[in-house]
Amino acid sequence: RLDWQIWLAATTKRLQPWMYTFLVKLLEQEADVLDLLESDPWMEDGIKPKYIRVEAYEYSYHRPTKGETKKPYWDRRRIRRLHPRQGLASIESITDLIARDDHLFGYPL
Repeated sequence: RLDWQIWLAATTKRLQPWMYTFLVKLLEQEADVLDLLESDPWMEDGIKPKYIRVEAYEYSYHRPTKGETKKPYWDRRRIRRLHPRQGLASIESITDLIARDDHLFGYPL
């Protein structure tokens, strides 16, 4: 399952090789890849995304405070950025990375 694979990928210091291809396919708006998601995060804008980033968050069950009226199910806390270390990644930057490190990926894009 995709959610499990993404969770495992976030437990490492570097993204898993399949994640780079996944990011490129998201940026290209490939229908088969978007179907893996609950909804297309860019559908409302109607504009193909140019950049992407991956950040890790820690989730915990929300513990309501006294007088709270709207209770979220989850609380989340940003842990770190996974990719890229700074700025945003584009299709070109990700495919360049894959081309440079194709021995790590074991398959072409």
